[in-house]
Amino acid sequence: MREDATKIFYSSNMFKIHTVESSFVWEDFEFLRALPANALPYIRSLHCIFPIFGNDDLKPGTASQINWQATVDFIARNLVLPRLDLTIEDTSGRGLGNLDTGVEPDPQTDEADWEFYRRVIEPVVQLHGLRDLYVHFPWPYHDEFIELRDQREIFLEKTVMGEAYDSTAHGKYAERDRLQAAEKEMKPMFGPDGTQIWPLDWN
Repeated sequence: MREDATKIFYSSNMFKIHTVESSFVWEDFEFLRALPANALPYIRSLHCIFPIFGNDDLKPGTASQINWQATVDFIARNLVLPRLDLTIEDTSGRGLGNLDTGVEPDPQTDEADWEFYRRVIEPVVQLHGLRDLYVHFPWPYHDEFIELRDQREIFLEKTVMGEAYDSTAHGKYAERDRLQAAEKEMKPMFGPDGTQIWPLDWN
């Protein structure tokens, strides 16, 4: 009975793990390592979130690179890759400093960011047998660069999964699309003064 409950719980939920950053030195993904060993093979959805980092992190020999490599090694050894959906996301908000001008930084800065993203994915190549891989990186930030961001994410996903892999066809944006569809069906809500408060009007 207990084993059945463990299987249902760990296979039915998405597990999100965050980096812990202090002076740009990352700690291990302790949450993942603390889970019961018998539960790890049941995990079906894992979301690795990088909320804060600098471009110097993940260079060979740094604490962050060692920790990230160890985490990927841990996933390779303990989780069942053909049944695992892995999402890797940067939520640091890089690029927000230029929202006032809408201008991207110089090419050297952009290249440094792109190199960092490639370093994030480099150890993940050993997880080639994953069921699905979804990469979400926000840089370059502004809407005019959506196509470039998409191309880079696709490149990184294919680096791990193979040239034929199509993350969109495998449901990369399924949750976003579901939420957007549900929002469209919601009836407008108005405050006491008659002002529409939902959906929000950003104009």
